[in-house]
Amino acid sequence: MISNGNFIDFSTSTNLVLAHMIEWFSANKLVLNLEKTNIMKFVTIHQPYCALTISHKDKCIEVVVNLKFLGIQTNSHLNWKNHIDQIIPKLSITCYMVRQMYHICNNDSLLCLFSLYCELWNNFLGKFLIQ
Repeated sequence: MISNGNFIDFSTSTNLVLAHMIEWFSANKLVLNLEKTNIMKFVTIHQPYCALTISHKDKCIEVVVNLKFLGIQTNSHLNWKNHIDQIIPKLSITCYMVRQMYHICNNDSLLCLFSLYCELWNNFLGKFLIQ
């Protein structure tokens, strides 16, 4: 993470850190795939937009507003709306499935389906609340 109140110094520092990272990767016989690398600039809602250009050897790194990292979707304002919008349909389908199975299954099967639904819901809440 890089932080600086001055945008020009921030941009310079970021390019310098990227160069050091690429150098370290190279020294350890690793390669940083710049085509798959993204940068997310975390900002407050009221902060004006400033175009950020981070590059190495004429390859610009894409600056993204939304990012999925370790299964969690967030945006540059650290808002969970995208993640919630992605998870709710999955939970809704599961809930619908349990309700439809009520007419077909016996009580033991329904209890198993309901516990699975609860486990999925708890996993969702755990990811949402922990992060």
